[in-house]
Amino acid sequence: MVYRADLHPLDQQTLLWKYIMEHCPTNLDGSLGTQGGLLQARGYLEGHPFIQTTPPVRYVDYRAIPLDILTSLPEELGLLQDGEFLLSERWVTPITLPDSRVLAFVGWRPGQGNRMKYLTTPSVYFKRSLNLFGIAGALSLLSWGTSAQSLMARSSQVCTSSLSHPALVLTEGIFDALALQSLGIPSVAIMGKRASMAQQAQYNKLGIPVLAVLDKDAVEDVLPYNTWGLDFNMGSKYITWDSSIPAKDADDLVNLFGYSLIDLLSSSIICPDSLVKFSL
Repeated sequence: MVYRADLHPLDQQTLLWKYIMEHCPTNLDGSLGTQGGLLQARGYLEGHPFIQTTPPVRYVDYRAIPLDILTSLPEELGLLQDGEFLLSERWVTPITLPDSRVLAFVGWRPGQGNRMKYLTTPSVYFKRSLNLFGIAGALSLLSWGTSAQSLMARSSQVCTSSLSHPALVLTEGIFDALALQSLGIPSVAIMGKRASMAQQAQYNKLGIPVLAVLDKDAVEDVLPYNTWGLDFNMGSKYITWDSSIPAKDADDLVNLFGYSLIDLLSSSIICPDSLVKFSL
């Protein structure tokens, strides 16, 4: 990777992600010694779909990226702090635009000491309330490229989603969206507990049902007032589950149900109700 002054900073950052993908280990199985693998670190079961799909997540060791590469990147990307790469010794995944250019990175690590579990690089080009995590992957699964036109304009295109009907699954956290996409389910995350008006406009204008899989601790805040702004006239609905299912979020549902979750969500799409509750 070579610095090019003629490239926009986002293009340079996208090249950095490609470098990370090529030079940093996937490390799903715990092969990185004491750091453990992603499956181990997140407590995933052996049959987790990440094994088959290899998610866009890489463990970044502090030695993985030469300092001359990092120092050549524009300061406004916020990747360095006191000369050190902010994402070192974290599991890293990009936040992208629909065209796959990288706006910022999220780094995760198991909670240890005073270090934050989640860290988002302070790129001047990224604002959480204006973006949806996983949007490029979701549009790809819907075979819509980087377009955000309505469904009517795409009636002749073939959807490659694993769901029985075109739909977008909406979640709170990035690993929720990543886990669902590993099942071939178009999914995005709002990256927090509140969906901004800008985010609501993005997913509602797609013209397909939105299935909002709520974290267990968000149900009482979101459901009574539809605070995620779902368009029920479009067939959108909230997904929850009862106490018979030991899960706190969509990530847990994927871990527990695996590929069976595809059928559960597909059945939910055609359900006429605005609330679907799973049970065992």
